[in-house]
Amino acid sequence: MDRAPWLAAGLAIGLGLVAAALYVLLRQDTTHQYDIYWMLPKLRDGLTHYPRHPLVFPILDALVSMLDGWGSLHERFKIANGLCTGAAVAIFTHAAYVLRANLRQAALVGITFALLPTTVRFATLAELHGVFLPFAAIAIWQACRMVRAPIAYRPLQGFVLGLLTAIAAGVHGTGHLLVGVTGLLLVISWWHCEPIAQRALGLRKLIATVVTLVATHAIASKLLTISITAPVDAQWQVIAHEAHTIDGAFATIAGELLWPLLPVSFLWPLALLQKPRTLAAVFALSLPAYLVTCQLLLCAPTLGYTFHENGAYLEPIAFFAVLIAVRLLGARWALWLPVLALAAAVYWHHYPERESPDRSFGTTATSYLGSHDVRLIVAGFAEWDGAFEVLIENPELDARRSNMMLLEQLILETKTHSAVNANQLALYFHPNVAGKPTVLTTKALADMRAAGGVFADCVENVMPKLYEFEEVRYAPDGGAILTGVQLTPRL
Repeated sequence: MDRAPWLAAGLAIGLGLVAAALYVLLRQDTTHQYDIYWMLPKLRDGLTHYPRHPLVFPILDALVSMLDGWGSLHERFKIANGLCTGAAVAIFTHAAYVLRANLRQAALVGITFALLPTTVRFATLAELHGVFLPFAAIAIWQACRMVRAPIAYRPLQGFVLGLLTAIAAGVHGTGHLLVGVTGLLLVISWWHCEPIAQRALGLRKLIATVVTLVATHAIASKLLTISITAPVDAQWQVIAHEAHTIDGAFATIAGELLWPLLPVSFLWPLALLQKPRTLAAVFALSLPAYLVTCQLLLCAPTLGYTFHENGAYLEPIAFFAVLIAVRLLGARWALWLPVLALAAAVYWHHYPERESPDRSFGTTATSYLGSHDVRLIVAGFAEWDGAFEVLIENPELDARRSNMMLLEQLILETKTHSAVNANQLALYFHPNVAGKPTVLTTKALADMRAAGGVFADCVENVMPKLYEFEEVRYAPDGGAILTGVQLTPRL
């Protein structure tokens, strides 16, 4: 009896469990981008309808419900991401064994992938990519099984693969790209087969399998979205909302490929110089589609390269980059891959993009909003996230969130309208516009000055002419002190 398959399964499960435990223990205190601010209320209120990614919220809702009692909703979201990413590590580890039939290489692939900066990042915070990853991994695993057993190139297996890619696309819209990735893997693997193997498989059977894959994916994607009354094209509406540009393309490559996938992002091109080039060709041909998607989704012409997903969209195909690097370096030098990946991940983890939530400030700010009918403008994610975490756990208090605004959001919106001058900006704070008096925290006022340009001009020259700056100092029951100014219009 061959023990290797059982050892491979045990290895994959073991690495997945260790990775999941590590992610749960290392979950971040900070947030990523702005989606969390509408996702958590949606989860809290049981609203699972989301046309762009129709399956993700039903799955996520089930996961956080199973984790009830394991902390706040935000914490349970992070734990769910960690567990799902651990499952993906297990699946990718086994996929590496399926392709190479080498336990040592499979272990190195699994460990390196688990420690990639982008993997660790999205396994330890609240975002959709961690939940999506195991579904993408299963589709890639199925394609790897078909490559190792060419006799499996038949319509039935193509149907299974198409169904898996459709489910992945339902969890996250980028799953549609997996049709191309897995299809390329099947075709290029057949192309690089020995002539005898090619004849045994047959070109007609290959074409039939790929056609079945594409057709099944298209039909299943449509059926999955119809079931929740959402059209397929809703997943792509975000791409068409404005004109696009190639400006910031280098930043896209650096911010989404080079740094998040360290160290394998700099190694895989070398594999194109060696034979066989199967996996290198698959990765090289798949990569442009993913980078173009990043460019379309993340680059706003009016703002330049503003948003970073830190390699989240490229996570599924990062598996191929890791496998390529392990094969390229060989048994001895490949041992450095997880070490280098860990070093990069530790750096990213210890130097987050955002401040940790100031929960003491959040409690005070929530109390202040409850006792004062004002619009409170806060600055920085320490202030904003601190208040958000308090409000999200208290639905009866959450209505007050509409009276709070993040200064960074105001700055972003102002920059999108380049014609706005300091006088017009100053009027935004008037009670006739806001519907109530405006209070800026001390940090918000300082950050407006620091922003320079129209913002500094507004604070220094225009606002003092229009408003009295009345000092605000609020500290309920000896808690954290909220300081700032209330803008009272001059007569």
